[in-house]
Amino acid sequence: MNKRRNLIVNLFVSSMIVFFALHAHADETTTIHFTGVKKNAQMSCVYIGNTKINKIMAVNNEDEIGVFVKNNDGQEVLIGACIYGDNTQGVYFVNVYGDDSTTPEKDGAFLNDTLIFKVWDKSADKEYIVYTNQMQTVEDNPLNLPTVPPQFQNSISFGLLNFNAELPRDIVKDGELNMKDVLAIMNALGE
Repeated sequence: MNKRRNLIVNLFVSSMIVFFALHAHADETTTIHFTGVKKNAQMSCVYIGNTKINKIMAVNNEDEIGVFVKNNDGQEVLIGACIYGDNTQGVYFVNVYGDDSTTPEKDGAFLNDTLIFKVWDKSADKEYIVYTNQMQTVEDNPLNLPTVPPQFQNSISFGLLNFNAELPRDIVKDGELNMKDVLAIMNALGE
């Protein structure tokens, strides 16, 4: 009986997350750091998860999540942004927008583009790139399990993609800050 009850509770919670992700439009709240998202209602997806900054939970209604993709010139273009915990405490919901095919420039993601996630810590006014080794996926039916690195897919809700954003340190965890860490950072940036 406990298994059945747990299953029902998990399905209900997951359904509520999907409902909020699809209907809350978290990025309609004004972000102050990640600004200038060009919305394309014809092509978008949603990412859901929780975020830590230096192993401490992000601050609800303050810290921000930004999602970027590289344009044809290799420059980053902001394609999604939200305020952490704005709609649901302890969770981010970010709409990520695809390219607008009616414009000549690449202003959104193409299918299967690798997404770059960043976190802004408002209290420290510090921006963190979320490297793939700082991402964790957690299965949460009926949401789709995201890939790492995350990739753009149209009309899909992904969850849970959790982050632990940190400044680069001992990336390879060998107890030293050395050239191995620099190479790991360079490899992550190249992804």
